[in-house]
Amino acid sequence: MTFQIITRIVLLHAAVVLLAGDVSSSSAQSLGDVARREAERREQVSSGKVYTNGDLAPVDAAAAPGPQTPVEPAPGVKPSEPPPATSPVPPGDSSGKEPVLIKGREKRDEQYWRTQIQAVRVKVQKANVEVRAQETRLAELDGGPQTPTSLREREVVAASLVRAQRDARFIGEELTRWVTRAQMAKVPEESIR
Repeated sequence: MTFQIITRIVLLHAAVVLLAGDVSSSSAQSLGDVARREAERREQVSSGKVYTNGDLAPVDAAAAPGPQTPVEPAPGVKPSEPPPATSPVPPGDSSGKEPVLIKGREKRDEQYWRTQIQAVRVKVQKANVEVRAQETRLAELDGGPQTPTSLREREVVAASLVRAQRDARFIGEELTRWVTRAQMAKVPEESIR
């Protein structure tokens, strides 16, 4: 009896191995067909022409949009020679071209510091209003009836209050940093109050 069981198990394993081999060979053929079709498609799509910087028309430096960033060539492509460096045209030049001006960092005068600090102070005021509103709502919930709904609302408002207090603290620290920076820039005290 055990001999028959062992024979059946061996035959079953042999059948599974044969089926698995048949499936893998059919999938390999289909993968080969797919690869061949993809190669043919790429040959039809590719024009074979490679464009370089020399093929492009020169661009006027004043008409160029923004700062130029270096572009790395694709893998396997030899990098072309960099274009010659151009300098801005001096104002007295009669070539008709305007000089290219590079925008620098914003001027940080008293008005700049006053504007920045005032914007942060507005944020501080809004954060403090939010904290007071959450505290008021929490006090109302503590004084009212204790139902399951009011208890859940109390948990939500308490979590909201903690977030509002944290935000107010962070914004207050941001205001302190702005005032410190302004003082380091030697801005008069009356300008940053």
